[in-house]
Formats: sequence, C-alpha cells, structure tokens
Amino acid sequence: MNPNDAKFITLLKLKLNRTLTLEELIKTFRESLPSDIADLEAFLKNGNYEIYDYVRILDTSALESIADAENLLINYWIKDLTYLLDLTSPSDNLRIFINTYMDKFKLNEFLYVLTYMKKERPIKKLNFIDKAFIDSIIGVNNLSEVLKALKEFHPKLYEIALKALRRYETYTIKELSISNVELSLWNEFWRYIRLLSKRLIPSVKLDKVVKYLSSIWILELKLRNFTFEGKDVDELIRKVEKRLGDLILNTLSKSKEELDLLFFMLKYITPINELKFSPLSYDTVLTYLISKEFEIRTLAHVIYLLIHRINGEYLSKLTGRWVYWYGLITKST
Repeated sequence: MNPNDAKFITLLKLKLNRTLTLEELIKTFRESLPSDIADLEAFLKNGNYEIYDYVRILDTSALESIADAENLLINYWIKDLTYLLDLTSPSDNLRIFINTYMDKFKLNEFLYVLTYMKKERPIKKLNFIDKAFIDSIIGVNNLSEVLKALKEFHPKLYEIALKALRRYETYTIKELSISNVELSLWNEFWRYIRLLSKRLIPSVKLDKVVKYLSSIWILELKLRNFTFEGKDVDELIRKVEKRLGDLILNTLSKSKEELDLLFFMLKYITPINELKFSPLSYDTVLTYLISKEFEIRTLAHVIYLLIHRINGEYLSKLTGRWVYWYGLITKST
C-alpha cells in the first residue's frame, strides 16, 4: 500500500471510531430522549463524537426540512474530508474513489435540476451544484446544452452523465423521462465506483460491498418505478435472494414510510455490518464513508424533530422502528 494511503486510512480509522453508530444512538435514546438541541449537543460532546463539531455550528433557524439539516452537515463533512485529503496526499486512485463517491450528492442535485427544468419550475436551494452552472442553463431546452454546461462547471460529474445519458443527448428536457434518466445515471455511477474500487489493493470485502450497494440502490429505484406505474413487482423481486425478497414484499403491503426505512437500513446497516470486522485496509475507507453518511442522515432527522419541537413521542416511536428494523435486517441479510 502507498505509504500516504496508509497514513490517510489510519487517520480515517480514528475518525471512524468517533462516528456515532445506530446501536449507540438507540441505547442512549432508550435511556433518555433529548428534549432539545442543547441536550443532543451535550450527548455528542460527552461521547466525543466528531459530528458534535458540525452540530454546534448549525444555523438551526435556516432548517426548514430534514434535507436542509442533511445538506448542511454533508457540506461540513465534505470540507473536513477535503482537508484530510490535502493534508495526507493519498494516491490518485484513492483520492478519485473518495471524490467520486462524494459526487453522489451532486448527482442527486443534478437530477433535481433536470426535474425542475422539465416542470418549468424555478430551481431554488442548491448545496453541491455550482450556482454558475444553474445561471448558464437558464432558458436552455436541450439536454445536450445542459451537458455542455455541466462539462464546464462539474467535469467529473459530466463524464458520468455523458456515458449514462448518451442515448438521450438529442432529447429536449421536456421529452426526458426523469425515472429513466435517474436509473441510467445511478447505474453508471455505481459501475464507475466499482471500477475504481478494483484499483484499491489490498482490500477484503470492498468490491463485494460496492457490488451490493449498486444492486440495492438500483433495486429500490426500479421498485419505486414499478409501483408508481402499477406494474407487477413479482418478477423484479424474484431476482433477489429469497429472504430479502420476502422482506420487501411484506413491507410493500404496509406503508411508504416503512419501505423507506427498510431501504435506508439495507443501504447502510447491511454494508456496515459486512465491513466492520475487516482489517485496516481500503475496506476502512468505504466503512467510514457509509458510516458517516448514515450518522449524518440519522442525526439530521433527529435535529429537525427537536428544532421544530415535534412531539417527543414521535422520536420515541422512531427509535422503536430503528430497533425493529435493525434486528430484522441483521437477521435477514
């Protein structure tokens, strides 16, 4: 292993040790639920969790949604990770893998931009896409022109988008099927991540987990498209392992919220459990990235509930659902 990579991974392992896990969150919330942000900050500070440094500087008055809290925390994380990359100067292979993984947030926002352009609605809050890119596509009607602008402002994302959307290049924005575009973009994103992961040696389960993430991400997208279009999902479910398929079918009969929670756990808890016993290697990088994203998304939900003073009983019930799904996912996958 490149010595700078070894240094970076060692520092990342220290950060991973200060990342809040679901088990720790559940244990604390079962003992005593935080009543406000100050309570939550005290818990994070006392536990020496790194995310305390993010939460304490949050402008809570600007948080109108869970997504607002998520995006602010993710921005702090990106700055933190960029600093560590600059400090340690790891190999190009490792830097590209990490930067591409973090580009998932830009990709998601790019989809939001295309959706709003198709609906002819104003594009409002952006956190990861350059505002100059948005200014440059005002009045644009064709996908090819959007891709041309993307190349100028976000060249790495452009490379993924071009390969994914080449067949749609001649389409107007109005002609695009956003669900098809979304599926194509995420397919290409995960294909590229997997290609990059194969360059990182030594690893134990890195490629296996990236392959799993790709499959579960695409499965969720296809499942939502099938249910929205009223298609029979049985054929789709038959392609996955039986225990997982049964779990998904059973959840489909309940509610959208439960399905969201199921896939949330599948996309984070399953890979974290798979990777957590790996030795110090490139596996550690993916363990950290998934664990940190899970921590941010979970705490963003809690922060939103606390600042809007939503009934504490709701947070108690949410904790109960985490316990239920954590047990079920751990047993079923």
